[in-house]
Amino acid sequence: FGESTLNDASAIALSNTARVIGELKHEGEIKYGEAVIGALGQFMLYFFGSLIVGAIAGIIISLVFKYLDLHLIPWIEIGLFILASYFPFVLCEKIGCSGILAILIEAIVLRNYAFFSLSPGDNYKEYGIDTIGNISENFIFAYVGISVPIVLENVKFSLVLIGCVALIVSRAISVFSVSLVVNAFRKVKIPFSH
Repeated sequence: FGESTLNDASAIALSNTARVIGELKHEGEIKYGEAVIGALGQFMLYFFGSLIVGAIAGIIISLVFKYLDLHLIPWIEIGLFILASYFPFVLCEKIGCSGILAILIEAIVLRNYAFFSLSPGDNYKEYGIDTIGNISENFIFAYVGISVPIVLENVKFSLVLIGCVALIVSRAISVFSVSLVVNAFRKVKIPFSH
């Protein structure tokens, strides 16, 4: 999931950068050297801005749970834990960064620090948080999948089809070639069906 999310965040950052360059090109002649440097700066700001927002939000929320006795009221504790996870998404989307990447980074921080500050109890917290996380993940990917075709204008479906075929072919080549190399060094081989 983490690899997929970083790929998505990188793709969103690069597509936003390409959109900005396209807008500059329509306004007049652009210098490609300046455009590349600007694009790299835009990507770094987008990517690392999201990373920083997620890390800071995770640290702040971890400190709140460490120093407040929220375990006395469990429904507030769990509710605040879940709602606090939505904050970096909204903030990053508002400032033009990746909310998905911010949530991923915040989740890593919360799992390592805030989760242990929650009150001890049954597994309801872990299962409840996992359930809500799974539902949220599916909602976000469904929302993105539904909204992208609606938002995009002048989509060339032949290009989309070529991109999908190239993606499937490149994934197959990389998976099978890496599996062959890995199997050469493993005692327990990865079966073809996997």
